[in-house]
Amino acid sequence: MKPVKLIMSAFGSYGGTEVIEFDKIQNGLFLIAGDTGAGKSTIFDAIMFALYDTMSGKERKSIMMRSEYASDNMETYVEYTFSYGSSIYTIKRFPAYVRKSKRRNKDGQYNIIRQQGKVELTMPDGTAYNGKIAQVNQKIEEITGLTAEQFNKIALIAQGEFQELVMDRTGKRKEIFRQIFSTQIYGDIEDIIFKRYKAEASQIKYNSTKLEELVKGIDFQEDSPYKEDFNIAFERKDTEPDRLPDIMRAETSRLKDIYNGKQNLYIEKETEYKKLNNYITK
Repeated sequence: MKPVKLIMSAFGSYGGTEVIEFDKIQNGLFLIAGDTGAGKSTIFDAIMFALYDTMSGKERKSIMMRSEYASDNMETYVEYTFSYGSSIYTIKRFPAYVRKSKRRNKDGQYNIIRQQGKVELTMPDGTAYNGKIAQVNQKIEEITGLTAEQFNKIALIAQGEFQELVMDRTGKRKEIFRQIFSTQIYGDIEDIIFKRYKAEASQIKYNSTKLEELVKGIDFQEDSPYKEDFNIAFERKDTEPDRLPDIMRAETSRLKDIYNGKQNLYIEKETEYKKLNNYITK
């Protein structure tokens, strides 16, 4: 966002109407300087107020918007024109304040009138944005991509508050930089990866528990050459999950060979028994 033009009427330090045409400043770089109380901060307050209906700086409140130097018939408002990309927007905002009536009442006294706040937003095509104050405020956030707090910390950061941003521990700095550099997509990717990690970790934990329950029922024979390897593999089942199945297959193969050997021996003995029995019964 680039400032183009700022009009302040009976606002803050300025009792009259002040106009700043930023687009006429050469090179686009300038310094706002002046003595204390000259109205430097008022310029930033005016921009902040026009955009977000609030003031910059923690020590300045909205009740300070109406200039104490303004005449009774002087209207208080800020009109701010700014560009965003190739589009030009103009926002004119009037604060709520009290003033004396322009005419005396029947008693010859001036009444105190409360001036209601209002806002007008002109879009790049010249049309007025149709919406109440809250809706216009929301539209400004959509245009700038920043909330009032974020804009205040980035564009209008006050003296002494820069360190607060740098040293922030609440997560606001992360959110502000995400808005500035449009890194939300990377945050979304990070969230997806983390959710997948949690799901996979949960499944691994479940499988590990089930495996432990099954393995506890397995008892290797004392003469098994894989008994010690099995105990070590069981302790490392989470870091070396492939070792247990390999040892189980090896033990199963060994037991199968033993079974087949005994089965063959049984068949041989049974054959010999039948031959001997036939010989005896003849």
